[in-house]
Amino acid sequence: MPEADPMLHSLTASQVRRLIVLVNSGKGRNWDWLLTWLRKAGPDRPPVLVVANFTPVPRPSYRVGVPVGGTWSLLANSDDQVTIFDKLTYAGNLESIRDVLDDRRCTFVHADICDQEAVLRSMDGHDAVVHFAAESHVDRSIKDPYAFVRTNCFGTNVLCDVAVRVGVQRFLHISTDEVYGSLQPDADPFTEQHRFEPNSPYSATKAAADHLARAWHHTYGLPVLTTNCSNNYGPCQNPEKFIPRMILQCLQHQPLPVYGRGANIRDWLYVDDHAEAIWMILSRGHRAQTYDIGAHQELSNLELVGLVMDILEAFKPFDYR
Repeated sequence: MPEADPMLHSLTASQVRRLIVLVNSGKGRNWDWLLTWLRKAGPDRPPVLVVANFTPVPRPSYRVGVPVGGTWSLLANSDDQVTIFDKLTYAGNLESIRDVLDDRRCTFVHADICDQEAVLRSMDGHDAVVHFAAESHVDRSIKDPYAFVRTNCFGTNVLCDVAVRVGVQRFLHISTDEVYGSLQPDADPFTEQHRFEPNSPYSATKAAADHLARAWHHTYGLPVLTTNCSNNYGPCQNPEKFIPRMILQCLQHQPLPVYGRGANIRDWLYVDDHAEAIWMILSRGHRAQTYDIGAHQELSNLELVGLVMDILEAFKPFDYR
């Protein structure tokens, strides 16, 4: 990690009283990131405002991961405030963070990141933004690319514009390694210098959002930091994502849908590790710098499915193959 950005480092915990985090609850990693953040004890965690896109859905027959819960040391031992701003699309479930919402210092705002006035009302007075908000499912982007252009591109533009207007002092834009394209079996891992080669409407709109965030820094002075992470997994992830989908299909004794020969290779990053990296970059990162976040756990889809079946056979004996 490079030496801390002087502007960011100069913001002490006592000065950063409100932080806005923009997420899309369709990504299981986003709520888990918030929950991980709130579990961190100590006085150096600023308050959080989460802005997202989300709609309650029934719980699946099999709960993916472990139930979310516990005591929030941060909320219990500080004056920090948490506001969640979420559109409530198809992909989320507020029950996953019910114990956070029940805290008196946690506020929920139901709104869309593309609604400039709503974003302005919520972001005003905050010191930092962590922008997760995105449509994120590749298959859905193929069926309805317009929704991805609207949220990922127009929505990012709205957030950047409002952040400049209200004087946000840090804007952390969360992106994906899918902007780099596909990793070949004999290729080196992606780096921050890898050129963009998006292959789906999802990754193309995320690449466009990355460029918008960079442009707002160089044109308007928005203090942007960008991260490109690999595939996340963890508790309570949406069932449309690869690992929970494979688990549910196995438990229901259904065929496992793997594209082609299952040779596509991705790196897999546990959500808590992602959360730690985000906090480090938000605290110590350089403006206009991009940071790739990975776990060096590269597996083909077929290898990953094999691991899922091995684990399930150990805990719930059945011939899943």
